[in-house]
Amino acid sequence: MVETDYEEASQSTQICPALYPGGYLLLVPSLEGFGILINNNALETNSRSVVLTLRGGPNIARMVISNFSDFRNASQEAYKTAKIWDLCQGLTSCFEGRYTVYAKFFAFWGAASETVSDSIIYQKITAGEEIGQEEIIEEEIPLPVEEPPAGEVIAPPKETIPPSEETPEETPKTGLIKTLKEFGKQFWQRISDFCRKIWPFK
Repeated sequence: MVETDYEEASQSTQICPALYPGGYLLLVPSLEGFGILINNNALETNSRSVVLTLRGGPNIARMVISNFSDFRNASQEAYKTAKIWDLCQGLTSCFEGRYTVYAKFFAFWGAASETVSDSIIYQKITAGEEIGQEEIIEEEIPLPVEEPPAGEVIAPPKETIPPSEETPEETPKTGLIKTLKEFGKQFWQRISDFCRKIWPFK
């Protein structure tokens, strides 16, 4: 009589329903399938730093992300549903244009999903330009006016005379000159009157 472990194999198959008929374990994706989104599926961005949304599955343990389709120089890491990513990581330059990020998911026993990807357009902000912000208008804030206490009368401000129109103060010297001018004027007036009497003009 030959003994077999058929009964044990059949019991293990019932415990792990995600099996191929041949006994290989299956990867179970999320309801929406394996996938990756950049900035919640945005069309463009003005920053090279983006947020990746990752859709794995209930039996996914690790993942790998790269800016190259062949995942060069990329290493596996613990699976998470969100991750900050640099669109220019591993590249020698970072010009404006379309960038694609690739991802793969792995089960704890090593099985890998197909490669998934998403693309976005990277466009830098030009000098003096702000995206998604309204123009800020500066407003003049009036200065507070101090009110006088009750019953106090405020005199009106004195009128100021420009320097060119100010009247010079009279000094003793200028007073003497003014007096001599008046005396000379009266003296010549008397001489003129005297001359008219002596030599009357016809």
